[in-house]
Amino acid sequence: MSFFIFIHKIKKIEIYKIEKVKNMLLHKVINSIDDFLDFLSETNRSNIVDYCDISAPNGNHTFVAKDGSISTVIEVKGMNKIATIADYQRNVVDPLTNQLNNFLKKKGHAIQIYYSSDPTNSDYMIENALAPSRLTAKNLGFDLQDFFDSKKRVLRNSVINESLYLVLWTSVEVLSKTERQDAFNNLKKIQGKIFQTSKESINLFKSFKELEQKHIAFVQGFTNTLKGCGVFFNILDVVAASRAMRKSVDPSFTFDQKEVINQDGKLETVGWKPILPGDKIMPAVRRKMPEKKIFDGMLPNFGWQLIPRTAQEINDKTVLIGDHLYAPVYVDVMPAITYGVTFNSLCNELNRSRMPWRMSMLIEGDGLSSFGLKKMFAQLLWFSNKTNNGLVRRGISNLEMLESNDIAISQVRICFATWTKAEYEFRKDDTEAYLNLDKINYQRINLANIVKTWEGAEVIEATGDPLDGTLSSALSIKRGSIGTKMAAPLFETTRILPFNRTVSPWENGGVLFNTLEGQLIPYYSYNSQQDMWGGLIWAPPGAGKSVLLNYLNLGLCLDSGNLDIPYIRGLDVGRSSEGVANLIKQSLPPNRRHEVLTYRVRNVAERAINPFDTKLGCRTPLPSQMTFLKNLFKVLLSEQDVEGRTTLDSGLAGFIDMLIPMAYEMFSDTKMPKKYQNGFVPEVDEALEKINYKTDSKTTWWQIVDELFKHKMYYEANKAQIYAMPLISDLMLITTENTTLKEYYRIIKDGGNEHLLQAFTRKMQETAEAFPSLNNYTTMDFANSKIAFADLDEVKGADPRTFTILCMNNSFALSKDFFVDKEEADSTPSSKPELLNKSCPFEEYRKYHREEFEKMRSSKKRLFIDELHAAKGNPFIIDQVVDYLRLGRKYKVDILLASQSIDDFSSKMMEFTSAIYIMKPMSQAKMEEIKDIFNFDETECYIVTKGLGGEARSFLARYKMGGDYKNASGLQWASFRVQATLCPEELWAFNTTQINAAVRDGLYERYGVKQTLYILSQLYPHGVEEKAKKIIVQSGGVNVEDEEKTRNAANIIINDIIKEAIDFGLIKQNMFS
Repeated sequence: MSFFIFIHKIKKIEIYKIEKVKNMLLHKVINSIDDFLDFLSETNRSNIVDYCDISAPNGNHTFVAKDGSISTVIEVKGMNKIATIADYQRNVVDPLTNQLNNFLKKKGHAIQIYYSSDPTNSDYMIENALAPSRLTAKNLGFDLQDFFDSKKRVLRNSVINESLYLVLWTSVEVLSKTERQDAFNNLKKIQGKIFQTSKESINLFKSFKELEQKHIAFVQGFTNTLKGCGVFFNILDVVAASRAMRKSVDPSFTFDQKEVINQDGKLETVGWKPILPGDKIMPAVRRKMPEKKIFDGMLPNFGWQLIPRTAQEINDKTVLIGDHLYAPVYVDVMPAITYGVTFNSLCNELNRSRMPWRMSMLIEGDGLSSFGLKKMFAQLLWFSNKTNNGLVRRGISNLEMLESNDIAISQVRICFATWTKAEYEFRKDDTEAYLNLDKINYQRINLANIVKTWEGAEVIEATGDPLDGTLSSALSIKRGSIGTKMAAPLFETTRILPFNRTVSPWENGGVLFNTLEGQLIPYYSYNSQQDMWGGLIWAPPGAGKSVLLNYLNLGLCLDSGNLDIPYIRGLDVGRSSEGVANLIKQSLPPNRRHEVLTYRVRNVAERAINPFDTKLGCRTPLPSQMTFLKNLFKVLLSEQDVEGRTTLDSGLAGFIDMLIPMAYEMFSDTKMPKKYQNGFVPEVDEALEKINYKTDSKTTWWQIVDELFKHKMYYEANKAQIYAMPLISDLMLITTENTTLKEYYRIIKDGGNEHLLQAFTRKMQETAEAFPSLNNYTTMDFANSKIAFADLDEVKGADPRTFTILCMNNSFALSKDFFVDKEEADSTPSSKPELLNKSCPFEEYRKYHREEFEKMRSSKKRLFIDELHAAKGNPFIIDQVVDYLRLGRKYKVDILLASQSIDDFSSKMMEFTSAIYIMKPMSQAKMEEIKDIFNFDETECYIVTKGLGGEARSFLARYKMGGDYKNASGLQWASFRVQATLCPEELWAFNTTQINAAVRDGLYERYGVKQTLYILSQLYPHGVEEKAKKIIVQSGGVNVEDEEKTRNAANIIINDIIKEAIDFGLIKQNMFS
């Protein structure tokens, strides 16, 4: 049972009996005496600065108070991992209790926990998170500033500007009587040797050196434990701490520091900072100069620096500081702290009110002393009310018993406050403006009522000094607190410490998620906290998988520090990726839109990608391509047995390994190079005329390639090289021309009645006929594309073998430039110099590829595969995907996979995965199957089975940490329950439904992305499907998937939108003429 409950019961005494009424009054008298004694211990306060206990900075990270106490301010970021109550108790509460137990057994150490939440002032935080992406978009030429403004408006309603600080105090009470006397004597000697300071100046000589070591030990012990608990924090220097302290008192008068470019084009730091010893300042004339000499008189009083403006008490519940009204509320009876009672439950309830609020909890040692005279009266007057005083005596007795068993009893004081900007109004017939108190009164009452729901807590809303109450709720301004003193075992007090708040390891990123509780969770790929990048997305249909994939791809483009558009290549089944591709394409200037390419994979010659294509000038493939070709041809030559299993004769496997190198050798410079034909490539013909290069019947394509390369016409050289490459149909020529190969494989059987050579020839003929998209010179051009997406929708209905082959060929064509290392670049243009003609610019090619390698190595790269379930577990595709993941880690390529089936993700994939997104809850049975593969802990299992989805469309985002971050934090996985809060422009840009995409793309072509998204977000923020259904039904159609009806409906809707946009003044009529 909570020991707070004993005190709680005292407040619940029935008042209808006269004797009990008398006893209640007696307790009020006792409390008043305690408060009066506290009052006598305070100096007479003549102005607001007298309330400030901070005297001066004391080194780089500590302050000294007027009584000699030393303090350190720590900014607590939170935890990088969601935690259940049991996890939090085991991993945070218990270790902190053990650490603090020794420090808080007696007086001398104290901890202030300060939490502040301001939902009304989240713009600054959001803009800080968006600013790097805004700058990236501007630098890359993306016209997306209105897009960011809309994002900011939407996030404003979903995130909360919260902050959490700890202040660790060490006072002279930790010293023994002898140590204390020595410390006072030493301080007097120092003060006697220096000039006296003015009251209006910083007093630098309050610190007891004897305290510093004890304070350092306190700070180190506490922070080491925090670190071990997985709580992230920063020990603030005196400048940052002073700014946070001042901001908690007068935010309008405290400007955050930031770097700006001044008129000279140089970076300059602006914003408020305290004036400290050593700073260059102008001499100040004091209003009153003391008779004694002044030391450091130019340094203004530190209290005035922390509290720059005066205060006015409006009434016993409200105070005006600067331009803000504050209303404090005090906890008079603590909640019944039983297992499961946490700060988060109160915090989330208060944050839902969308009002600003803060809490200051002061925890000190020697909690039994908080009973003061109440204990004495309870002992002396136990006979007057055995029930009431018996509860007090029994509660105190139990605490004393715990203390005797070496368990620290903490003294706790809690103050809350809410605030609002001061607003003035004129009343009828008055010429003087009055403060409007309606809003602050409403907030105060609301705050008090919500705190009362916190497991039976009771509050009071007024004391004799609302300014003292307000500053007691501020950060580190006061050493003590006006709050009611309460006592409890330390192990109960630590349960309500507010450290179980989630925080992202990244301060900004192109992707901004947010938790359901309102914390912003940025993420960016290619960060320093992870060893590799990429991930897995699982979601059943309709759960938002494709929208998330689009959001992640856009985020990669907008990540902080991007100097160029990243390389993003991907395979999709359907049009879901077109949304982000078109957004990026239409956001670029017209002369750069070729950098974004989307195409539909078709097994026709017009969409040909020759798998034999090599890098510019290379007569033979690089090792990575050679491996791919061998795997591809094994699929081409494989067959299915009667049980549906894919098989390949071992003899054919060896045949392939020999044949592929022979193909390149046969068509190299020194063997049978393919002859140049005028008219095949107009761009090449024009280039040759430009450089006045003469050709004849003996001119080869390789000669053309080399000549264009020498003139740095790399685009045209690549175009020419396409026709120097072997084709699948050329392999049959090799088998007839190579006598050794023909003789050797003619006598080997493949297990049937057919010779291997005959079997190979037959299958190659079948392949050449069945796959015109492989057996023709390449027509698809990726050379100038940074972003290229292939849509496999038209071939997904083909037989599994056909789908596999087309998938493999297109994925390699899109990504082959990603997987090249320096050693491979050094082997260009060929590992066999005998295949090159004498005029080949050997060294120039090598230099070119080294530069290309360095460029690619330093570029951000992503290969994504959506709808992985369409592969239906095909082993060849899955093996290639695993190979991509393995290579991705080596070559620093972000590999992103998405599927509707969780079974598509294997333990092998998990080895090379740094991010996991689970979009929908799964059954407990399925969780039992996959939890070991994903290495989910207890909390993550609970979240995935019971805590996802719903109206908030929340999902699990999980990141594998690495490197120094993992070593420093001990954290392997950072996990969050988040949602992607998208603005209407994003929803429209990422929309994949046929009618919405048709309307959006039609408007893109006419008016560009910026104007289109603005109009659609204003007129149809949720899409046009309902409008389209009515149009299609009226025209005799059935549904919006009818392509012809959809096109007609889209044209009608586009015209209607234009008219509506003009009518509502969203655009000018001449824009659409």
